[in-house]
Amino acid sequence: MTASSRSQHIERADDTIRAGQSIHERKTLLGHLLKRWFSVLTFMAPVRRTRQMIFDAKLGTPTKFSLSPSVRVSPMRKLAVVGDADRVAGKRLVDDGAFSYANDLSSLVGKIMKDGEIVKESLIAAAAGGKHSWLKELLTKGADVNAEAANGATALVMASQQGHIEVVQTLLAAKAGVDVRAANGATALIQASLNGRTEVVKVLVAANADVNASGTNGATALLAASQQGHLEVVQALLAANADVNIRAANGATALSVAMERGHREVVKALVAANAAVSIRTADDAATLIAAAHSGYMEVVQGLLAAKVDVNAKGSRGFTALIVASMAGHAGVVTTLLAANADVNAKADDGATALILASWGGRLDLVRALLAADADVDARMNDGRTALILSSEDGHTDVVKVLLAANADVNAKGSRGFTALIVASMEGHVRVVTTLLAANADVNAKADDGATALILASWGGRLDLVRALLAADADVDARMNDGRTALILSSEDGHTDVVKVLVAANADVNAKAADGNTALVMASLNGHPEVVRSLITANLKVNDKIHDGSTALIGASWAGELEVVRALLAAKTDVNASRNDGRTALLVASEIGHLEVVKILIAAGADANAKTARGATALTVASQKGHREVVQFLSALRPPSRGWFRRN
Repeated sequence: MTASSRSQHIERADDTIRAGQSIHERKTLLGHLLKRWFSVLTFMAPVRRTRQMIFDAKLGTPTKFSLSPSVRVSPMRKLAVVGDADRVAGKRLVDDGAFSYANDLSSLVGKIMKDGEIVKESLIAAAAGGKHSWLKELLTKGADVNAEAANGATALVMASQQGHIEVVQTLLAAKAGVDVRAANGATALIQASLNGRTEVVKVLVAANADVNASGTNGATALLAASQQGHLEVVQALLAANADVNIRAANGATALSVAMERGHREVVKALVAANAAVSIRTADDAATLIAAAHSGYMEVVQGLLAAKVDVNAKGSRGFTALIVASMAGHAGVVTTLLAANADVNAKADDGATALILASWGGRLDLVRALLAADADVDARMNDGRTALILSSEDGHTDVVKVLLAANADVNAKGSRGFTALIVASMEGHVRVVTTLLAANADVNAKADDGATALILASWGGRLDLVRALLAADADVDARMNDGRTALILSSEDGHTDVVKVLVAANADVNAKAADGNTALVMASLNGHPEVVRSLITANLKVNDKIHDGSTALIGASWAGELEVVRALLAAKTDVNASRNDGRTALLVASEIGHLEVVKILIAAGADANAKTARGATALTVASQKGHREVVQFLSALRPPSRGWFRRN
């Protein structure tokens, strides 16, 4: 029912009442309205369903527990409740006017009490919606305070779930059964605890609600509140002597679910209430690992005191020491080491506690693990060490400690990278200088031939380039594909790096495997300042790559006007041609770069030059539809330099 249609329906109801029509008609209309509102209240919860689950996959798929007369029970028979969205939907309907004429309806209550189904639905709906006066009127007229919906939900259960404390108090005063259970075992106290209704919980406890009652899956109010992290509810239940160690059907306790959800304060409260830390006998090792990862010192200590295997492995081969080191819980690490945890145990990927602590920059943990004889050169399955990983992430202080512990400064990891190579690639200047001071091989090569200088230059890391050159890095070292630091920095336009490399006597004419030079790559990618920096007495400005292109031809094809000017100023051959006969003028005309065409003509480009197939600049421009280029070339007349004569 839309808001508009509901409003119209209510208006018609008001008209009917005021017109004084028959009691039968009024009864029919009231029943219709309540059922429609009742239905919408049940099903208008499309989004927020997280709060409906008292237990996640650990306890199985939950039962749907709502006001709907159709109750769907999952095979796991787990506990759930109506969520916040249902409560909001119900409140919205009430605010829209479903009970706006309650005073008129109250005079009818006594006359329709024979219709028990409407009365029952009215009472439960009023409790769920917090309609205190309407609920009291129904009770006054004799409505059954313990009437149950098809799924066993009572008015008290629904009011407790939604936190309507006045309604709860009224229902209790009317002798509502405080421990009545729904079909899935839910009591008012469990529902209030799950939803964090602290004041309602206190009222129910004062009414002698069974604080240890459980649903069909064994979940109690304390379990529900602990999993949802409702600290005040937990404290109220503990004060009422709730059994802190009751287990659900799968062995979970309040402490285990609070730990799994990361509710630290709830965990502290439960431990203070003497919760048994040896929670699930079969899973004590997993619990130790979980507690170590979350930093629950009290739980870790209790499990160790219970002689749980300190070196047991869990998911992905992690031990308690490994996860505590990864998470940075220094106190837990110290405790585990004192309990003889294997400091060199490896996870499935080969990671050790030291490797993960170093990777995370956990300096104090690195020192503690080294003091416990951790293998400083232990490797992950891909070959990476603590030094390589800490260098990659720029943890200078950790790098220094590892080097002081005699870590292999030149160890190679994934793809043949050393600590120096990864630090240079990531731009960590302090780490690089620290590694160089420890005699790292400045010219070590990765699997693809890259050196620290090549990667630093490619990334435009000027300070690193200077530091590496000062440490005698080979300025002309080549990758497997022949590219050098100068070619790569020129390609990406790192002018300052190019200048430093040229000053260090880098080979400006070096060619990669594909024939590309630094000048060609700078020209193609439009870096005029790099081009100017490369132009020296030794630069072969007319060098050709594999297809016969020169830097000028490449720049003209790319339309890089400033680069073309710089190359022409360096006296490049304006009429040099590719293997297919194309000159700079021909490629510029074919692409349609008018300004480049003009500059080339002005520099003496031969407008009559032809491709291997006999096409001229005018021909290719015309074929490609470059009107302005065609007009410019056609306008040229003898004795314009380079133009053909017409008969």
